[in-house]
Amino acid sequence: MGSLASRAAGVRIVVNADGLAVMGVTDVVARLRLVRSAWRQLQLQTLQLRPKVALLAGFTEFHARLGRLAARAGRSGAVVWSTSSLGVATVAIAKTA
Repeated sequence: MGSLASRAAGVRIVVNADGLAVMGVTDVVARLRLVRSAWRQLQLQTLQLRPKVALLAGFTEFHARLGRLAARAGRSGAVVWSTSSLGVATVAIAKTA
């Protein structure tokens, strides 16, 4: 999942993240169908492709779940996701071997 800018930089995008950002309850409700569809597409691609390594940045809760799914898919390597909160960066690495 990424933006058009990521695609222009050469990243393979499964789901376009432009338009998925939400702020507040009304935004969540308004975009729930889009977010669910994006989640299903990413789940399917993760299970089919079983990437050796994935960099999952931003969309913290969303990508934390996707990282665990990729780790359970059984491919050796590492799944990495990063977040930044209040200026503090956190990077988590889950070995999938």
